[in-house]
Amino acid sequence: MIKCLVVLRKKPEMSAEEFHAYWKNVHGPLVAKLPGIVKYSQHHVVPVPRAEYENADAPIDGIVETWWESEEALFKCQGTPELKAVMEDEISFCGHTTHYVHTLLVTETVELVKYDK
Repeated sequence: MIKCLVVLRKKPEMSAEEFHAYWKNVHGPLVAKLPGIVKYSQHHVVPVPRAEYENADAPIDGIVETWWESEEALFKCQGTPELKAVMEDEISFCGHTTHYVHTLLVTETVELVKYDK
């Protein structure tokens, strides 16, 4: 099982409310239709500014988690009509550079503190 993360920033002209509603209600159902996807989670976030760091960049508005059986399953999705629809729709609520949409393939997760109840 592998995980892919995508960090999102909204288009500057959109409000946070518009961004989150569109992402959840319009874009989310498109991603859920991707062939081979095992799990899909949206993390809607608000920034927590930290005084000790310069705030030189726009805040992150959301983080996507997608789970796949394997890298092969993820890459097999490339070029499908479903992924094409997802990519075309991203432009509707995100900007069109890696500043707005940044994709990461998780190679290792290190759990340093784990809650077991």
